[in-house]
Amino acid sequence: MVSALMFAGLALIVATSIVPLYPPGVIGPNFGWWNAALAVVIGWLVLGRQAGHGYVTAIGIGLTTSAALALWSLFLFSFAQMIDRSFQKVYDGPTEALVDVFRYMWENLQAVAVQEVLLTLAIGGAVIGVVVEYVSHRAR
Repeated sequence: MVSALMFAGLALIVATSIVPLYPPGVIGPNFGWWNAALAVVIGWLVLGRQAGHGYVTAIGIGLTTSAALALWSLFLFSFAQMIDRSFQKVYDGPTEALVDVFRYMWENLQAVAVQEVLLTLAIGGAVIGVVVEYVSHRAR
């Protein structure tokens, strides 16, 4: 539970820092909350299940959880962009639309791969990993 809630907070912080990197109107008002919900699931499934294996391992799993969160967030945001464009009838077929998801992922990765975002994800993931490991030892 601790990992889920802490990663939700990290997702809100990162999402808030990402919004200014895009033109107005590209990111909806609930972007941070959608990422927080995603972070709850990923934090619970990835880091939460691995707690209790030592602090060094916890740092690695925290970084892995941050990477998984970033990847899934990129995918879902890019998929939403594709769905939005598909309603505008810009695709000739479903294959073209699905291929475009990965093009959007690449473009979005280039847009958000700035030092502030990457360091926040890395340091946040490592710190959360250590905190979750500490809590797992205290809970026993």
